[in-house]
Amino acid sequence: MLPAYPLCRRCVLRDPSFFATLVFVVAKDLSIFVFYFILLKYNLTNETYTSDMMSSFPAAPRMTVMDMLGASLYITFFPLLIDFCLVSWIQKTLTKNSKSNVPAFLLLGIVLHLPIILFWIFMNSQGAIILNTASKIGLLASMPFAGFFWMIVNLKPIPKAV
Repeated sequence: MLPAYPLCRRCVLRDPSFFATLVFVVAKDLSIFVFYFILLKYNLTNETYTSDMMSSFPAAPRMTVMDMLGASLYITFFPLLIDFCLVSWIQKTLTKNSKSNVPAFLLLGIVLHLPIILFWIFMNSQGAIILNTASKIGLLASMPFAGFFWMIVNLKPIPKAV
């Protein structure tokens, strides 16, 4: 006998929270390096024209927005996949009894951003990457962005009083 509901109705791809989580993870992870590239493009940390930066990344001052997004996606592709799995798991455990007020959503967005921050700090401690001033500022600037973006993606509109 066939089940009452086909399997595709239970598919995770039809769940609206799946797409909200996916959009959140992609936006917050790409924001780290977009902030980093903006800081380098406009030389806001006085690191763009140092000898180390010019030898390893001479095209930083000439980057366009599409270059920034493409480079961010290239750098964060595999960490993004791992972060999506972690955020989905953390989201399911933390949002069971969550309230739908603005500070709770803002804080939850920042908490859901911590795994990728800790990943980049771990990679720095192992010597795989070197976090310069611009990348540290990019990591810090992406935290409130993650909180606000989580809030935008998940807050329901307030019903109008009749």
